[in-house]
Amino acid sequence: MSLIIAKIILVLFLIAGFIAVFFNLFGTFIIFFSSLAFAFYNHFQFLSLSTFVILGVLAVIGEFLEFVSVAYVTRRFGSTRKTALGAIIGALIGGIIGSATGILSALVGSLLGIFTAAFIVEIILKKKISRAIRAGVGGMTGRLIATVLKVLIALVMCLVVLFKIF
Repeated sequence: MSLIIAKIILVLFLIAGFIAVFFNLFGTFIIFFSSLAFAFYNHFQFLSLSTFVILGVLAVIGEFLEFVSVAYVTRRFGSTRKTALGAIIGALIGGIIGSATGILSALVGSLLGIFTAAFIVEIILKKKISRAIRAGVGGMTGRLIATVLKVLIALVMCLVVLFKIF
């Protein structure tokens, strides 16, 4: 395979990884591993070990932010730690159920899972609908903030790789 074809394939995977981030999929890892495969193909001629350290750190931070921001913002909206944990679990369950019905549904499922779990836990603990709604909205806000941050991280990752290979 020629270098030009390898670069085209890498760019397609970078685009796929970037798009995957919008749907709460592991887009940063798609970017990382496709870049790693490209580097192995051309014997690390364009992408160095230090580049992969940077890409790896960014990928982990991007994925970690998804969970932390949901919990943090849910708490900032006045809910309990148990509610924040419930929101994280709801995000995982909702994302899994949603992804079974389609890619776009992973984001919707995650948001609905966050809201539902935070709402239920807050109702059980505080028995106030207004607080439960606030907790659910806080969790959803955290997820949306995380998605924006992860999109920015994925963009930086793609730009780093593209700058190195062209």
